[in-house]
Amino acid sequence: MLESTSYPESWYTATRNLDINYPALEEEITTDVCIIGAGFSGLATALFLAEQGTNVVLIEAEKIGWGASGRNGGQIVFGYGQNTSELLSKTISIEAGERAWQLGLDCNTILKDVIHRYEIDCDLSWGYLRLAMTSRQERHLHTMMETWNKREMPGKTTFIENRVLPNYIGSSSYNAGVYSDFDGHLHPLNLALGEAKVLNDLGVRIFEDTMALNIEDATQSKKARITTPHGIVNADTLVLCGNAYLDKAEPRIRWGLIPGYSCMIATESLSDETAHRLIPQNTAVSDMRTVLDYYRLSRDKRMLWGGLGHWSGNDTPNPGPHLYARMLKIFPELEGAKIDYTWSGRIGISSNLNPQIGRLAPSTYYAQAYSGHGVASCHLSGKMISDAILVGSEDFEMFSKLLPIKVPPIKLVQQVARAWGMNSRRMMEWF
Repeated sequence: MLESTSYPESWYTATRNLDINYPALEEEITTDVCIIGAGFSGLATALFLAEQGTNVVLIEAEKIGWGASGRNGGQIVFGYGQNTSELLSKTISIEAGERAWQLGLDCNTILKDVIHRYEIDCDLSWGYLRLAMTSRQERHLHTMMETWNKREMPGKTTFIENRVLPNYIGSSSYNAGVYSDFDGHLHPLNLALGEAKVLNDLGVRIFEDTMALNIEDATQSKKARITTPHGIVNADTLVLCGNAYLDKAEPRIRWGLIPGYSCMIATESLSDETAHRLIPQNTAVSDMRTVLDYYRLSRDKRMLWGGLGHWSGNDTPNPGPHLYARMLKIFPELEGAKIDYTWSGRIGISSNLNPQIGRLAPSTYYAQAYSGHGVASCHLSGKMISDAILVGSEDFEMFSKLLPIKVPPIKLVQQVARAWGMNSRRMMEWF
């Protein structure tokens, strides 16, 4: 087990398999592309650019994967956003909707390819279980399966009737489920750290503890200029991947992003027998509620349990008891299991629950607001942005038209918007 060394305490931090420290920027430098934010969007964009020989500088205010990328549930879910295909079919064309569906599948394919190509050790495991708790949710699962079958969903997919559920989940709380081996789970912080090492090996200059204080776009007569506490980066192209943490340095994208929090706990290691009884197929699991439970087993047989996403934008000082109570409702036999780790993290939420990707200026790109589902989709964003910079990307241009409802960056207004969105969706779950 490793100590924190400025990472927030979590099971991920304690079990990270790389402990590489990158320097802070302390000089003025020049590069082709400067990327702000070393989460999955920034790492993926840097990787695809570096593979094509582009000179890249990556700056991070904290540590690699310090934000949501290194604290999330580690669940790999296909799709770029929620109902993305339907939204683009209505706003652009049926063809755009079909392209969005294919790109949603590409999220997982791109991620899998990166991990295998560079042999990144991040506990990658395939298998995902979506579970229904009400008859409405069960009908939704049936509709989901119909869509998947119609569109020839890759891999193995199975609708799980109630009588068969014990083969997949050791709980009586659910009515039915859908299993897919196209989705899965991994150790997110080890993925981020592994990708950073690949970038370093490819020649990308990485600077941690380097906050962007001021950002100036490139013009025809001058490069973009990013001022940090002890240095300056001059770049032809700028990519903003700070997500929920870039609001002070770049106010132009604050209107599209609603900050929120999600929380997790990790139990003590369970016996092999108990772990197998609770999640027999070692799948990642989530239910179909708006404020959902999501959970899975770690490699050392801990229950990693997440939820309590705060659309109010406020963190919870001690989310452990609430998450523990939720866990016991699903798995009563875990009563008495010790909680070894509790942590939370800030996430970026979009009003339409779709990532936001676009340009602020001809050579200033951004990606943000994955609404808690960014492990795979961030990698698609990175691919599209890198393509847009190097050769142009129709896919990037298409997704940049998927605009959210803008919410004023005023805390009270955002809290009201989050509360309204969450509660209205929760009410719909019961009708």
